[in-house]
Amino acid sequence: MAYANITVSEKNKTAILAYALTDARGEYKLQLASPLDSVVLKVSHIGHSRSSKKIVNKSQVIDFELEKSTLQLNEVTIDGKSSVLQTGDTIRYKVDSFKKNDDRTIADVLEKLPGIEVESNGRILYQGKAIQKYYIEGLDLLEGRYNLANSNLPVDAVSQVQVLENHQPIQLLDSLIFSDRASLNIKLKNNSAFALESQLGVGLAPALWNANITPMLFTKKRQLIASYQSNNTGHDVSKQLRRLTIDELSNGLHTTSENWLDIQTIAPPPFSEIFWLTNSIHMGTVNYLNTLGDNYNIKYNIDFVTDDQTRSGSTETSFFTPTDTITINEIKHNSLSNTTLRGNVTLEKNDRKHYLKNQLRFKKHWNTKNQQLITTRNQTTQDYVSPLTSLENKFRYLFPSAKKILSLKSYVSYFSNDQSLVVNPGQFEDLLNNSQPFDEVNQRLQHDRFFTDNSLNATFGVGRFTFSSQTGFSIGHDQLSSALIISDSSTSTVLSNEFQNNLTFNKSQAYIQTDAEFASEGWVFKVKLPLKYHFIEYRDENLTTSPGIKRPTFEPRLSIYKKLNTYWRVNISGQLKYDFGQISQQYRGYILTGYRTTQKNNSDLLITKRQVYTAGLEFKDVLNSTFGNVNYYFTLGERNLIPFQLISNTGITETQTFNIDNTIQSHHFNMKVDKTLDFIKSNIALQSTYNQTKSKQFLNDQVYQVTNESISLKPTLFTDISKWITTEYKGSFTLFSNQVGTKKLRQIVTQSHSLNLILFLSDFQIFEINGEYFTNNFSTTPESYFLNLSYQYTLQKSKIDLELKWNNILNTKSYNTIYSNPYTYISNTYEVRPSQLIFNIKFGIR
Repeated sequence: MAYANITVSEKNKTAILAYALTDARGEYKLQLASPLDSVVLKVSHIGHSRSSKKIVNKSQVIDFELEKSTLQLNEVTIDGKSSVLQTGDTIRYKVDSFKKNDDRTIADVLEKLPGIEVESNGRILYQGKAIQKYYIEGLDLLEGRYNLANSNLPVDAVSQVQVLENHQPIQLLDSLIFSDRASLNIKLKNNSAFALESQLGVGLAPALWNANITPMLFTKKRQLIASYQSNNTGHDVSKQLRRLTIDELSNGLHTTSENWLDIQTIAPPPFSEIFWLTNSIHMGTVNYLNTLGDNYNIKYNIDFVTDDQTRSGSTETSFFTPTDTITINEIKHNSLSNTTLRGNVTLEKNDRKHYLKNQLRFKKHWNTKNQQLITTRNQTTQDYVSPLTSLENKFRYLFPSAKKILSLKSYVSYFSNDQSLVVNPGQFEDLLNNSQPFDEVNQRLQHDRFFTDNSLNATFGVGRFTFSSQTGFSIGHDQLSSALIISDSSTSTVLSNEFQNNLTFNKSQAYIQTDAEFASEGWVFKVKLPLKYHFIEYRDENLTTSPGIKRPTFEPRLSIYKKLNTYWRVNISGQLKYDFGQISQQYRGYILTGYRTTQKNNSDLLITKRQVYTAGLEFKDVLNSTFGNVNYYFTLGERNLIPFQLISNTGITETQTFNIDNTIQSHHFNMKVDKTLDFIKSNIALQSTYNQTKSKQFLNDQVYQVTNESISLKPTLFTDISKWITTEYKGSFTLFSNQVGTKKLRQIVTQSHSLNLILFLSDFQIFEINGEYFTNNFSTTPESYFLNLSYQYTLQKSKIDLELKWNNILNTKSYNTIYSNPYTYISNTYEVRPSQLIFNIKFGIR
C-alpha cells in the first residue's frame, strides 16, 4: 500500500519521535535514536482503519495489515472561519480572524487572543502562567526579550500565533522529561520575509519628536531584528529589551547588584506612560541569528540605551503604629539619567542527538539621579551615582552515553558596582555628629561579587519512569566596603568603624539531587529530592562578626499533573525550601540608604524555611474558544530574625534586625476566564485575584502582628458593534486593607476604567476616541480624567499611515496614587504631561 503514514511515539504521548511514508511497494524504513525501552508504532491511511503496535526498541521488521473502513469526521470541524484550532499539543490562532483595521503590530492582536494575557510590561501569560520560550518560525532569536518583536513585527506578515503546550525546548529530553509550561511560536505568511518598519513624528507643547527605524529579516537560515528608536513623547522603548521569560530572568540574578543606596523617587502612576513619563531616550539594538551546519546556530544581541527623565510631584507618607500615626510631606523634583551598553553571543545546537548552548554576556551601566526635595523641616539636595560592570558565561551540554543522557552545566559571573549618595544639608545629626548640624553627608559603597555553579547530571528511562541524578557545587564570594563622610565648609571627616563596612561574605554549597518522574494515562508524578550542604562565613576587618554556618538541608518537592479529559486538567505541588541570608542582611556598620533612612544588622545570619503549596485547575475548549484557569498558592515561612524599625516624629527611620522568630503566612488566589463570542464578534475576559499576608513587625520597641489583604477584579471586552465601529474596554477594581495589632487601618479602594471607541470611516480612515478614568477613596483629589483623540489616514497604494494624535485633551495636571506596605501608607501626587499634539508618519517595506 503506497503512501501510508508510519509514526513512532512514546506510549500515552502525542509527540512524534520518527516519521516515514511507505513507497510504491508498501515498504518503509525509519531510524530512531531514543533511550526508551519500548515505543508505539502506528500506521494510518485514508480509507483504512488505523493500526498500532507496542514494540521493543530494537532493530526489527514489522508488518501491518490494514482493513478498509469509512472515515467518520464526527470530532473534526472543517471551517474556513474557525479562528482557533488544535492539533495535539499545539493551539493555532489565525491572526486574520482577530486582526482589526487599526492593528499594526502583533502586539495589537496578542491581547485579544483567548487564553493569552499580556501584562503591562509586555510579558505574555498563557492560562495564567508565563511562557517559557518565544520563537519566530521555530527559532529563539531574542533570548527572552520578545517585546522587541511584539512591538515591531507587522501583523500583516503573521499567519498564526501558536501555543506549544507542555513544551520541552530541549529535543533530547522531549520523550523523557515532562514540561507543564507553554511556549509561543510566531508563524509568518512567507518562509522568507523582509520588513522595514519606520515611524517619524513631531509635536507641540513642548517641542516633541518620535523616530523608529526597524529592519527585520526572516529566512530559513537567518533572522535579523535591528532597531533605532528615539522620542521625548513618553514612550519608554527600553522596555522592548527587558528579559521576560523565567529562564532568562533567572540567568541574570547573580549579576544584579543590591539597591544599597537610592533617592526617594515618586512612584509612577499605574496607567500608560505617555501621560506621565517626561523623557528623552535613544535606543539602538542589533539581534542576528545565523544557522550553521550540523544544526548549530549562533546569535548576537547588542543593545545601547541612553535615557534622561524628569519627575516632579509630592508625597505624603503615613507611618502607622498601634499607638501613633507619623506623617511627613515632601515635594520632589527628580532628574534621572541611565546609560546601558550590553550584549551577548550565543552558540547553540539542539537536535535529537545533542544539545549544546554557551552564552557569553556583558553589561556596562551608568546610573545617576538628582533630587531637589522640600519638606516641612528643610530643603534637601541628593545626588546618587551607581556605575555597574558585569560579565557572565553560561554553558550546558547534553549527550547520550550508555543508555543515559549526560548533562554538563557551568555558570560563572562577576560584577562590580560603585555607589555614592551625597545629601546636602547633612542628616542624622544626633547619630553622626553629636547633635551638631553639618553641611553634607556622603555615603560611599563598593560591592563586588563572583559566583560560579557547576554540575553533572545523568538522565535515563526505565519503562514509564524517568530518573535523573545531579551532583554539583556553587561558590559565591562578595566583598562590601563602605564609609560615611561628613563635611562642613572647612573639613571632611570619615566617621569611625561603627559607620564603616569592610565585609567579606562567602556562600558556597555542595549538592546532590535525585529526580523521578512517572507518566501513565494522563497522570504525571514528579519528585525532586535535593540534599545540600551549605558553607557560609563572613568577616569584617573593623567589627566583630559571627563565623557563619555549616549545615545540610533536605528540600523535597512533589508535583502531580492530571489531564482529566480533553477540556480539564489539574495540578498540585508541595515544596520545602531553605533560604540563607545575603550580604545585604549581614553588614554591621551603619549605611545611609536614603536621606532619612539608615540601616545596619546586629544579629545572626537570616535563615528562612518555607513551605510552598500550589493547586491549579485549567479549562480549555478550543472549538468554542473558551479558556479558564484557577490557581492557589500558600506559603508558610519561618525566619529566625525580625526587622526593627525605629521611626522618629519627623519620619527619620533607623532599621536594624533582632534574633526574634517570625512566621509569615501568605495566600494567593487568581482566576481568569476568556471567551470568544463569534455571534456578536466579541472577546470577553474576567480576572480576579486575592492576596493575604500575615507577619510580625517590630515597631518602636514593640512586636505586632501585621495583616495585609487585597482583592481585585479586572474585566476586559473587545467587541465589534458593527463593521465600522469597534470598542475596547478595560477595568480594574481593587480593595486593600491592613491591620497592625488590633488596630484596623483605613481601607483603600481604587478603580480604573479605559474605553476605546474606534470608528472605521472607510477602508483608509480610522478615528479613535480614548477615555480613561481613575479614582480612589484616600486622596484629597481622588478623581482623574484623561481624553485622547487620534485620526489615521492610509495612503492605500504606498501603504503609508498618516496619524494625528491629541493626548490629554482635558489638560489634566496631576494624578494621585496610593501605595501601602505593612505599616505605611504612601500617597503620591504626580505631575503628568500637559496636553500635546503629535503628527506621525508610518511606512514600511514588506
